[in-house]
Amino acid sequence: MNGKSGESADWQNEGTVGEIEGIYSLLLESTSDSIYALDGKWRYILANGATERFTGMPKEELIGKKITEVFPDIEKTKFFETFNRVMETNKAEVISDEYTFRDGRKGWYEMRVYPSPSGILCVSRDITEQKEMEKRLRASEEAARMMLNATHDMVALADFDGTIVDLNDSLAELLGRNKSEFVGRNFKDILKKEVFEVAYSCAMEVKRTKKPFHLEYEQNGRWFDNLFYPVFDEKGEVCRIADFLQDITERKKVEEALRESEEMARTLLNATHDMVLLLEWDATILDMNDAMAKSLGVNKGEAIGENLRKYLPPEIFESRHNCAVETKKTGKPARFIDERAGKYLDNIFYPIFDENGEVFRLAVFSKDITEQKEMEGKLREAVERSQTLLNATHDMVLLAKKGGIILDLNDKMAELLGGNREDIIDTPLSDHLPPEYFEERYSPAVEVEKTGKPKRIITTRDGRWFDSIYYPVFDEGRTVVGIAVFSRDITEQKKAEEELVENQKKLRTLIEATHDMVLLIHVDGTILDLNNEMAESLRMKKGELIGTDIKEYLPPDVYELRISRVRKIQRTKEPEQFVDIRKGRWFDNHFYPVFDENGEVTQIAVFTRDITEQMEAERKLRESEERFRTVVENAGEGIGVVDKDETFVFTNPEAEKIFGVDEGTLTGRNLMDFLSDEEKKKVLQQTEKRRGGEKGAYELEIVRPDGKKRIIGATVSPRFDPDGQYAGAFG
Repeated sequence: MNGKSGESADWQNEGTVGEIEGIYSLLLESTSDSIYALDGKWRYILANGATERFTGMPKEELIGKKITEVFPDIEKTKFFETFNRVMETNKAEVISDEYTFRDGRKGWYEMRVYPSPSGILCVSRDITEQKEMEKRLRASEEAARMMLNATHDMVALADFDGTIVDLNDSLAELLGRNKSEFVGRNFKDILKKEVFEVAYSCAMEVKRTKKPFHLEYEQNGRWFDNLFYPVFDEKGEVCRIADFLQDITERKKVEEALRESEEMARTLLNATHDMVLLLEWDATILDMNDAMAKSLGVNKGEAIGENLRKYLPPEIFESRHNCAVETKKTGKPARFIDERAGKYLDNIFYPIFDENGEVFRLAVFSKDITEQKEMEGKLREAVERSQTLLNATHDMVLLAKKGGIILDLNDKMAELLGGNREDIIDTPLSDHLPPEYFEERYSPAVEVEKTGKPKRIITTRDGRWFDSIYYPVFDEGRTVVGIAVFSRDITEQKKAEEELVENQKKLRTLIEATHDMVLLIHVDGTILDLNNEMAESLRMKKGELIGTDIKEYLPPDVYELRISRVRKIQRTKEPEQFVDIRKGRWFDNHFYPVFDENGEVTQIAVFTRDITEQMEAERKLRESEERFRTVVENAGEGIGVVDKDETFVFTNPEAEKIFGVDEGTLTGRNLMDFLSDEEKKKVLQQTEKRRGGEKGAYELEIVRPDGKKRIIGATVSPRFDPDGQYAGAFG
């Protein structure tokens, strides 16, 4: 024990060989790292439970088998080169690389290889998710940057003190300088004082309400539409403001021309496929088209001049009247969907202004969307169900709607419930569980329905252990409509935790080999053992720490937090896990009880891991995705993304309106379906330019499904995958 052999001997005499072996077993099997040892002939001489799961073979079969038999292609990898070097040089090495299994699966692994008397000791960790997160972060940031510049809106992202974090080329052009000259500067130094003050007050309103703020204003003869949108941090607080600015001067001119032209209104009334109604403010009917007359069941000529109240049920009229009041109050169109006699109607109340700018009439546009609603409901249900099952990570899967009615499940869950899948679907869960088990398993579902948050429970049944996670399933309004349950039989894992026995020498090798900072303390706070990483974190030598009180090395508040965890473990005899922040870094802590021969907790095994980089990567990914979502959802123009074959893989609602298709049906269709042969040639020429990285802006004539032709102006940028290969375009 590095100079404290007397104390070490005393400690060993106080314990038992069983305690030491139990501690080693706990450490070996508690880690998620795959740990195994190979002799000089590459045969397995040691393997933990994680290695069993990784190889798919029990330890009894692994021990004595060569690693080249388990992984036939491993000799061609960098991992095996490292094995050879460590075997030859007797020096530890760390390597990370991608490995392809025989069945085609791929994954990234980090491996620490240590020399041992019999050969080498390997500690392997699956870092595939970490690699994938890094790849997604890069792709998300690139997508956000491309979408920022693809929109026709002028966009800026700023801190609350006015410092510019980012902006697109359109806004930089409006301000009369290059984009790079603005990033890092303050809007206060760029805008006129009165303009900055108005913008600042809007930003403060967004911060206070956590909701977008809309503002229209006129300056130098031009009109601008401003949308101040909140950007949230990982705590749900507004940390920045995204400002979407659009020049709406032309739109204002069109609105004015529309008000002045009664003939144009008449043409639109008779040409549209919608049901249209023109009303005085007191609900007197001024005009309607044939579709509206048919919907109301009236004669068009007789209805004009009558009050709308005469033809609608009182509750329907009151809801329409309330919407009309809101339209007059705001001077902006109001949209709502209502249901009447089994039919769904999509209604827009559009204000008509007099020469003084006051709302004095209303134009009502209604569309029967019953079939669309039914299709959307079926589609959402099918997509939700397939996505939930597709992404399940546990072995047994069940999907139920509120009330406990089973919507779907896999065969393994059906086997657990004692029936076949077809017979169980659409039946209550209570029909398949004894009453004492049903209440235990249904109460977490009720809690998830109320909170909208996942919940994890561990239960036993007939001598077997199950690890279950309950996830909420939401509809389009973020209302919980069902529960997805993922369960895994962890009986063997539980048995392994109870039966693992090893010796003290292997314990020392394991403690030093793990990626975690490891500490073994008595319940009174005396340090019994630790690894080098833990000693380095305490800025002491390992030999100087053993036998001393942990209280000497921790701030009082940190010590009190940890000693309270120890006392709780003594009472509950259950492990404790918590995450804390110290000096700006995140740490994941696991406290495990160590029992004596009487079943009492006498020692605590502490595993601590620095997860700062992981937490920072997650924060950046969330921030990047939030920026991407903010730009797309608030863009005033149609936005689409096509793959390298010109098939739409993403579109926003505005794009669907431009192409004249129903909501949700443009994605998956090919751009070429809307083009004449001549226009297809133009697109193919532009595509060849984009493959070389060239952006472009051009006009394109499309033919909508209803046969109407439209000329659209498109700003198109190429997009490339993380490997630099052409993947399609943003437009």
